[in-house]
Amino acid sequence: MGMVAFIVGGSFLGCRQGGDISTVEEVRNQDTLIVLCSRLYESRTYEHYLGRWASDSLVLQLVDAGELDEGGWLKALETSNGVLLTGGADLDPGLYGQAGDTILCGDIQPIRDSIENRLLNWVNETGVPCLGICRGLQHMNVHAGGTLDPHLPRLHGDMHRAGLQGSSRDTVHSVRVVAIPHGIDVEVGNESVTISHHHQGIDVLGQSLKVWAIAPDGLAEGIVHSDTAHFPFYVGVQWHPERSDQDQYLVEPVGAGFVNAMLDTQE
Repeated sequence: MGMVAFIVGGSFLGCRQGGDISTVEEVRNQDTLIVLCSRLYESRTYEHYLGRWASDSLVLQLVDAGELDEGGWLKALETSNGVLLTGGADLDPGLYGQAGDTILCGDIQPIRDSIENRLLNWVNETGVPCLGICRGLQHMNVHAGGTLDPHLPRLHGDMHRAGLQGSSRDTVHSVRVVAIPHGIDVEVGNESVTISHHHQGIDVLGQSLKVWAIAPDGLAEGIVHSDTAHFPFYVGVQWHPERSDQDQYLVEPVGAGFVNAMLDTQE
């Protein structure tokens, strides 16, 4: 297959520096950003989320890496401006040396694991901006040498995936900022209500990663790479900003920071 792109549109654009939002009039030329994604879904929630920063002056193309043949991969790696690791099934505990914990997991998808490994290897090599959401954060942590709790309910109860009417496993809880993450305009101590939907979570933090946001029970909910020179934007969030209510403190700044980083590295 060739490159499959979904072009999204919107009414405003993330500015090139900081976490503010600038108007379309402030952008002189049309930009095109290609985002290589570990997987996209029929719901198109990720397209719609990043589409908030698209306009007549900015086009975003989201590419599903799972739909690419080898030629498509090579073209995508050459032309993409950023990587988005989306949510999905549990990671194989064998990736972090605990294969016996597989019995505690839900659906495991080795092909998806290999796709994300390839994407993260490329991010490590090039420093291209990378945003990991839910499973994406978990794989970023594992790829950096960390481990996961394969079954959060044992110690954390139902806070992170219990079930709400109309959405079988979603929960709503607050997330608090405990450190300033490079590339996102937030302040320590502020909180945001978010949608959470995950079965695994960070146990041992990966090397060179820092925690910048936590859940009320102390679970790491936001991570960032400590090497900000090589990684201008390497951010993972355990919650789902693409499914959380708009205008929440930890929803728009995440997407704006990602788009801004891609624009900055494109220059």
